[in-house]
Amino acid sequence: MATKTSLVNIGLGRAQIRARLSDVATDTSAEAKVARDAYDDIRDNLLRKYLWSFSKKRDELAEVATVPAFGYDRAFGLPADYLRTISVHPTDSEFAKIRYKIETVSVSLTDTLVLVTNATQVFLKYVARQESVALMDAMFRDVLAWELAEHFSLAIKESTSQAEYCAKQGRRSLAEARAANSIEDWPEDYPAGSWVNERFVEGDTWYGDVYS
Repeated sequence: MATKTSLVNIGLGRAQIRARLSDVATDTSAEAKVARDAYDDIRDNLLRKYLWSFSKKRDELAEVATVPAFGYDRAFGLPADYLRTISVHPTDSEFAKIRYKIETVSVSLTDTLVLVTNATQVFLKYVARQESVALMDAMFRDVLAWELAEHFSLAIKESTSQAEYCAKQGRRSLAEARAANSIEDWPEDYPAGSWVNERFVEGDTWYGDVYS
């Protein structure tokens, strides 16, 4: 079964580094320290780049005590594993829409990332920080290993040419992974927006579909 350590070892191999780790969390080698310092940021950055099916989640947000200084009436706390917004709704219907902003406010004297809006309820679909390697798609793991390899090529091997090679392979792997993910998942439904609502009425034909 794929693990964080196995992904790091694949990255080391692709970077042409001979060292292998028995456990990235406890290994005391220089390679392990570099991996521990970089792994989470590289993974989270890759998760934010695309709407990976395995990292999508839904949640109803809880309102926080802090009221925005102006512009909006309410603030709602974001999930602890939040990385990126997919859509926001005032009800459990994916077609309902609200105006919102993701901002930082002070909650109990601590700066906190929140969603500000005028809605009384908020339902959020978002990209989550997926820490379980076992839940990651196999093609995503391949991309992550290439991105780790690119980092190791510079931070450990100090080889620009090897880093460029890994980056090139990573871009190709990313394109393949995104294509597979898009085919296997139904396209996201987004609200039509004011432009469409002002120009179309129920029963109109819009790009082959009946607008309703």
